[in-house]
Amino acid sequence: ERLWNGNWKILPSGGKVFNSGWFEMVARDSIPTIDAEECRFWDFAATEKELKGDDPDFTAGVKIRRVGDHFYVMDCIAVQAGPAEVTKLLLSTSLRDREQAAQRGIKYKVRWEKEPGGAGKRENRSFVALLKGFDARGIAPEGDKITRASALSTQSEQGFVTLAAGEWNES
Repeated sequence: ERLWNGNWKILPSGGKVFNSGWFEMVARDSIPTIDAEECRFWDFAATEKELKGDDPDFTAGVKIRRVGDHFYVMDCIAVQAGPAEVTKLLLSTSLRDREQAAQRGIKYKVRWEKEPGGAGKRENRSFVALLKGFDARGIAPEGDKITRASALSTQSEQGFVTLAAGEWNES
């Protein structure tokens, strides 16, 4: 709309970046492991759900396996939790993911969205120290979330992203 019709009031909205019909779902055991690498990327929030009507942001961690030019979404975690619980989740999930990857001969790394400012720098340093021995680091975001999602959206639409069947699929 913006580019072709000059409608600058139009905004991307939820459910318009990805379409569930673009994704094939396969059994986890059928996903290749040869020449594969895995990364779990985290987007942290730090507010736990306290009240019935309360709706804080979710901390989310998505694990993707790349094999050649194909991406397999292996797992997704989403929780509404406080900072201490999120830190424990980061460590326990990273340890589990790394061990599972090592058993299959897969390279594994951990990434997260690095927040700007002093607090983000301290948090980044704290997470790197927590994950000593891991290939782990924060990545500073470039652009808004819709722009950042567009590359994966394009890959998904063209059939280069597959979902591993799991409990997390509906959410």
